[in-house]
Amino acid sequence: MTTLSFNPSATLVDTQIVSLAFKGQDDAIKLVASCNIASITAAEFLLSQSTEKARPEYVALPVTRYSGLEAEGLEFDNERWGNKKWAKSSYRKTDQFVIDFGTDFPIFLEYGNRSMSTIINSRRKQFYRFCISHLDKSKQKYLLKRFEYLCQQEVSCIPLTKEIGNLGLEAMKQFLTEHNPKANIKNTVNDILIAATARVKNLTLVSRDNLLNRFAGSFFGGDMVSSGPWLRITFDGTLKTRRKMSESKGYLNSSWRVKVLRGRD
Repeated sequence: MTTLSFNPSATLVDTQIVSLAFKGQDDAIKLVASCNIASITAAEFLLSQSTEKARPEYVALPVTRYSGLEAEGLEFDNERWGNKKWAKSSYRKTDQFVIDFGTDFPIFLEYGNRSMSTIINSRRKQFYRFCISHLDKSKQKYLLKRFEYLCQQEVSCIPLTKEIGNLGLEAMKQFLTEHNPKANIKNTVNDILIAATARVKNLTLVSRDNLLNRFAGSFFGGDMVSSGPWLRITFDGTLKTRRKMSESKGYLNSSWRVKVLRGRD
């Protein structure tokens, strides 16, 4: 079996690897320290993703807008921050990453992906605590443990951009000509956006060895090496795709659009 060699600072690992490392799996632990993760992975791991039917229970707020909070300490305006009604208004105060699939699939909407990346990269545990302070105490404890783990591992989090989104849509259109999406379409979009993040940033992607990741490696022009359950995809410096686009089965994907929105004051 081939042993994967990699440079952590030039590597992006997916959500499964982070989750397994957090649970103590030795093979995954050695892959996570000082690596990169996509903001999609952060959202999955920290449970801040919306679903088709509901918004997430919390969002990451922009550090620049609320920078004074940390200086004031945890008790600062805690009555406000711990208020669930006030928390509902936080969705419009943070950034949004949107993929509109027209009539083909539900809208894909990520709240606070750039804000979460900033909080993780600057190791702002206190600020993260403010963002989740309206949740039940047991949920706060659970999430803080996960956030602290990312900080301890010194991971770097890469936010979604329009370029990543558009490249991900190209890959998804091609994927749907050959394969069916996962039962929950959001999981397919997540995986493709993680791979597109690695491609745009020219990072080596280490992920589970599965059909979608092998497709992404081939589509984005990567060199693939497998080792047990893991797949390493290495890209060169030229952003290209190897496959000719064809029409996806029955999907009106010419109307698909990516939008990146800033939060409102």
